[in-house]
Amino acid sequence: MNAYLAVLLISTILAVIVSLFAFEVSYHNNHTLFFDVHKTPKPSAADNAKIHIDARTITLTKTHLAEIKTELYQPSFRLEGVVDAHQYITLHLPDDGKLSTIEVKIGQRVSPGDVIATFVQPTPIIDLIDNNYLDNQSNDSNKTTNIKEQTKEQTDKTLESLTETSTRNIAIIAPTFGFIAKIFTRYPQNNYKKSTPVALIGDDSQFKLVSVLPKSYKRFINDEKLVNFTTKDGRKFIGQINKIDKSVQNLANFGFSGIQIHILIPKDEAEKAKLHIGDKVSGSVEYGQLTTGVLVPAFAVFDNAQSPFGLNTLKKPPYKPITPLHAYVWEVGQDGYITLAPVDVIEYRPKSDQYLVSGVTLTGLIVLADLPKNAQNKLVKLEGF
Repeated sequence: MNAYLAVLLISTILAVIVSLFAFEVSYHNNHTLFFDVHKTPKPSAADNAKIHIDARTITLTKTHLAEIKTELYQPSFRLEGVVDAHQYITLHLPDDGKLSTIEVKIGQRVSPGDVIATFVQPTPIIDLIDNNYLDNQSNDSNKTTNIKEQTKEQTDKTLESLTETSTRNIAIIAPTFGFIAKIFTRYPQNNYKKSTPVALIGDDSQFKLVSVLPKSYKRFINDEKLVNFTTKDGRKFIGQINKIDKSVQNLANFGFSGIQIHILIPKDEAEKAKLHIGDKVSGSVEYGQLTTGVLVPAFAVFDNAQSPFGLNTLKKPPYKPITPLHAYVWEVGQDGYITLAPVDVIEYRPKSDQYLVSGVTLTGLIVLADLPKNAQNKLVKLEGF
């Protein structure tokens, strides 16, 4: 290892010790952390042209190496979701019937006992024309002794009369206070089968939200835990975890297999924050102890394909992913060899265009270059030394 590289590594170790002490004092005395606001210059094209890789070594310039800059942070993850009614009740048709009237509209408030819809249920004629009916007809010698011997006109009139007197109304009643979220049976005079959904009532006497997390985080949460939430426009409230669905699900929309966290919002908290169904909210859950992260220029962080790490969603508030994101950083260890280190991206720092990451060796150097895979495990040489 050449002398310049050795000096850099030693100075890095000393800088880490000093910075950790400073951050300990800063955090415990002021409960705040100093954020590095100085941008790290990106090596020029001329510098990159001097990079050379052979079978055993890689040649870099001084501009390709940066000392470790550390910062204490509190591990945490976010719970995000949309405020919703705490339960929905589906009203079903208790028997076959023809829709007569719909008494409500979507969004309308309802109370227990309110009529949602009415149906008409005809009784099958065959159930009425039974043996008793036929026996009664045969006892009257002045009438036709068998309904089958009536003329077609008389039969039609008889059937019409029987139909009119053999229908019953079915009323679908609201069982609770709430609002009409959906109406399923929308076409009057249509026949619907038993158990057909008629309407969906949202019970908003309390609010809830459902958030998702990777399955690896379920050990950090528990029922009844209180979480501070904030809406997009800054309204604050407290929610309480009341159910954790620990069955792992493939949550395609989120790109991972995870668990669902159900958070109940007490009525007084909802009223205080003036919450409405549809409000998007976010809350932070801290876990573990303060730990040390490293500030790395954004251009020196790479994804699985070794392309520059460029998740645009991190470049707007709150500048943090729901959970840390996996990435890679080239680093030089104390032995002078370069490795592509797996790291977790904790947070983005817009003022300095840096990522706070964990997983970097605190006694090494950060490499500020986009290198090919064959740079892995090569001994670092400095150009001009």
